[in-house]
Amino acid sequence: MRGGLSCCLAACLLAPPPSGRPPSGALQRVNPQLWSVTVSVHLPVGLTWDEPPPLRWPLISETTFSTVDADTFEASVSSPGRPRQAYDARVVESGAPFGQHEVRLPLPPRMPPPFSWQIAFRATAWSSRLDDEVAATIPWPQIWPNEVVEAMQPQFMIESDEAIFTNAVQEITGGRLNLVPPFLAAKELIRATLAGIRCNGQTTANDRRGGMRGLSVQGALHAASSGRGSTVDLACACVAMLRAAGIPARLVVGLRSDRNLAELELLPGAMQIAALAEFWLPQAGWIPFDPYALQLQGASRRDVTRPWFGLGTMLELNRFVPLAYTLAPDNGAMAYDCVALWGWQPIFPDRPLPVPERITTVPLGDEQVLVEYRPTTIRFEFVSLGAVPATRP
Repeated sequence: MRGGLSCCLAACLLAPPPSGRPPSGALQRVNPQLWSVTVSVHLPVGLTWDEPPPLRWPLISETTFSTVDADTFEASVSSPGRPRQAYDARVVESGAPFGQHEVRLPLPPRMPPPFSWQIAFRATAWSSRLDDEVAATIPWPQIWPNEVVEAMQPQFMIESDEAIFTNAVQEITGGRLNLVPPFLAAKELIRATLAGIRCNGQTTANDRRGGMRGLSVQGALHAASSGRGSTVDLACACVAMLRAAGIPARLVVGLRSDRNLAELELLPGAMQIAALAEFWLPQAGWIPFDPYALQLQGASRRDVTRPWFGLGTMLELNRFVPLAYTLAPDNGAMAYDCVALWGWQPIFPDRPLPVPERITTVPLGDEQVLVEYRPTTIRFEFVSLGAVPATRP
């Protein structure tokens, strides 16, 4: 059934959103690399519904530094006693920012536990190069374009409208934000955020056996208030600080290889998924940066007028394939039992995220019902297919 899915994807993704257009001016993309991506989610439950709700996965067709080949997209479901079966899936407008679509995978009725679902596709990723001197001369726009308005609003885990961020912007800039070019203002705000949050280096939330459940994240507000957090929290806080200052910014969660560009397959681990960020600069586009890498390099003490490796110029960005601009569907409302990009009907209403592994009862109306709970796990395979061949002019 791959044909139906790929045709549907191709039809939906013909026109990339403006937020995914290539860079321009001072910002360039170079050295494209081709990657194979496979996502597998294991759910230790069965399906008792005659018409179970579909599974939901974010889909970014094109970013400034990546594209997805819709014709390679596949989706399947399997369970004990049933071979893996390909399924047609629907691509819908998700309401998520920046033209992020959503793949909805239908499920067969009454599947025995456990069951798993899988999606696979190929993507191209580019490295980025920035002329910092030119970027530092670009002035503030008279008005921000419509395509970046969403990047100036709060969202799930990026609480940019909270006073802690608006007050910090005033303190950092002394109320003179617009007296320096937006590129330097953004670096000043990022530098202050990196200095104020101690990152523990953790990216994923794992179960007791070491399986990946999803992302380790409590959000920008928690990180800024407590002064500590995960790599995801640090990225969220940087985005929140920039948005609070009126600079468009967004979170970008994706897969990254820290190894040499050779054919490889990553096993589950803390560094196979990464949280980067971007801010928008007029006449250039989305400027990528890696908050955790910058923090490790001591950017919190660096001169904002000097280039920072890991902001703008990211020669290893072609080892990173974006998956989502959001952390969970519907602002977290459809996270099943952990913040993990994908979504399904929550395991129970008002559940904590992640749901504690040792939970034995769940609320059902006014009562507590006994359950045998085991967390879902997610696994990624990320394989380099080499450099994209150069095309003749």
